[in-house]
Amino acid sequence: GQIQENKSLETSKIQAERLAVVGQMASSIIHDIRSPLAIIRGYAELAVVGSVTVERRQRFAATITGEVGRLRDMALELQEFSEGAQTIQLAPVSLEDIVQEVVSFLEGNFKERGIHILTHIHYSGPLMLDASRIRRVFHNLAVNAADAMPDGGTFMISATALSDYVHVEIHDTGRGIPEEIRDRIFEPFVTYGKPHGTGLGLAVVKRIVEEHNSQISVTTGTTGTTFTLRFPILAETARLREPPTKVSVS
Repeated sequence: GQIQENKSLETSKIQAERLAVVGQMASSIIHDIRSPLAIIRGYAELAVVGSVTVERRQRFAATITGEVGRLRDMALELQEFSEGAQTIQLAPVSLEDIVQEVVSFLEGNFKERGIHILTHIHYSGPLMLDASRIRRVFHNLAVNAADAMPDGGTFMISATALSDYVHVEIHDTGRGIPEEIRDRIFEPFVTYGKPHGTGLGLAVVKRIVEEHNSQISVTTGTTGTTFTLRFPILAETARLREPPTKVSVS
């Protein structure tokens, strides 16, 4: 009887915890989608009222498209988070190519926000990575960095090989992460007062990095924030960057 009762209590406790997480997730999502939806509705209404110039209508359309993009990103983050750990598809890829793709995608938006992008990639060998998921990591960290620099600044990605690892540093000149949440930034739903975002971006980043048997750490202060990622250089990729062996013909 006592064992059954304990089991029943344990089940109730687990259900209550699950409901608490679902409730927290739901309130976080509702809060986050309210802002883009209000903007989309407002601009859509303005676009059809009175004699709006073509130029202003184009600006309204661009804003609406931007907000739809933000909703799409939120949906992707929620999907990635709820799917849990994925089977990653590792292949020898160029870190420089991945960084360049992310930079090209963000360049226009960052320029408009007064953010200057710098890249210093001092590692030209291949790494065993899942390119699409590592792109997601860089994208999420870049979006976070931009949010930390509302008045513009510098966003920098650098990479250096140190013994058996490539250290990638992602730095912003923003206002730093508030002290009270520094220990919790990789937890879900921690948004540190950002006006938008699901608060899942860094939770997804940490999981993807760990799926690659790699590590992520952060240092932050009033002069900005630096995320450091350490990717192992595996023996098979080290061989790929060696010059081919010369065969002597006698």
